[in-house]
Amino acid sequence: MAETRESNTKLIDDFVAITFEVNAPDYTPKNATIYICGDAANLGRWRARGFPLKRSEGNLFKGTAVFRAGDKFSWKITRGHWSSVEKTLSGNEVLNREGIADKERVYTTTVEAWADKGSELEIQVEEDLSKPCPHVITLGEFGLKSTTESRPVWVHVPPEYEENGTKEYPVLYMLDGQNVFDPNTAFLGRSWRADIVYDRAARDEKIEPFFICALAHRIDRSYEYTPVPDYFFEGGGLHSLADLIEQEVAPALHKRFRIKKGPENTGILGSSLGGLAAFHMAWRHPERFGLSGVISPSLWWAGRHTLKMVSRSTKKASDVRFWIDMGDQESRQPKLLINSVRQLTNLLKGRSYNARCYIHKGGLHDEPSWHRRLHLPFQHLFPKKKEEPKEKSED
Repeated sequence: MAETRESNTKLIDDFVAITFEVNAPDYTPKNATIYICGDAANLGRWRARGFPLKRSEGNLFKGTAVFRAGDKFSWKITRGHWSSVEKTLSGNEVLNREGIADKERVYTTTVEAWADKGSELEIQVEEDLSKPCPHVITLGEFGLKSTTESRPVWVHVPPEYEENGTKEYPVLYMLDGQNVFDPNTAFLGRSWRADIVYDRAARDEKIEPFFICALAHRIDRSYEYTPVPDYFFEGGGLHSLADLIEQEVAPALHKRFRIKKGPENTGILGSSLGGLAAFHMAWRHPERFGLSGVISPSLWWAGRHTLKMVSRSTKKASDVRFWIDMGDQESRQPKLLINSVRQLTNLLKGRSYNARCYIHKGGLHDEPSWHRRLHLPFQHLFPKKKEEPKEKSED
């Protein structure tokens, strides 16, 4: 966590000036610009080039950004590209740093290492990310009618689709769609590469073919992906996500492609807050979503609201099939997270739901870890059907 101290910067009306000081590694290029990249608008909304800092002396970089009084924000440090994001000395991810503009502050941070260890590798990574994702098309922009905020939607079409002119396919809606296929649009420049995972599983005949429909989130992600407000964060806008899919995306998808209808052919999958959303979408609307991939879910939201809700529920079990998982290295207290997903799974099983829990050894809270185990929820939600043996004809 960054060290803080009070600053002499003046408070202007309802705005607060926050100063960032970053001590960079000795091998940081002399011409480097360091950026504070975060979820706030003035920090770039997680774009790799967020708020630039100027070199003060040696390897110390400084800059002052203005926030609305009381705003909370998260951030990381880069050199202008997600391939050069800060890392620990051992090469592990640095958890999002948290801040609050309740008064003038100085956040002093030391970068232990850069992901690329220099600028040469960074250029190579940028070239690699320019490659297009196979079998992925843009369905269009959606959301103005249902959420008043437009966002892109991408579709991975099964490679065999054109060869089967009458066959209909199930569909899996994946949340945080900008992270699903393309590293160029993904958070930190790392995507799930769900298209690669799918193609490999289909080639190995591990799954039944299905469409992937990836929906980007709105700017206020925590509002759209949560069932109720949290004590410290605005939330509770999950109904808008349900409206987006039902009123805009699904009609367009069914009009353009041969998509099977019914909850048994419709899944939803997400991670983190998206995993929380995927669970509640199926819990609330089993008549729409019969398959739910709950990846690294944020079950801490609103004082563990989800666990309390399920434990108190008297509703009759539906036919929803749940996949629930967590990495064992996702926080400094992994046992709490692991116990939460196991508790949720046991609660569901106790109510006769089809639920499976998986703990990913070494799994972190990031897209590379989710990429490495994505084939497992794919296989659980869309298992390859066994061919029935042909009856022998009688002579």
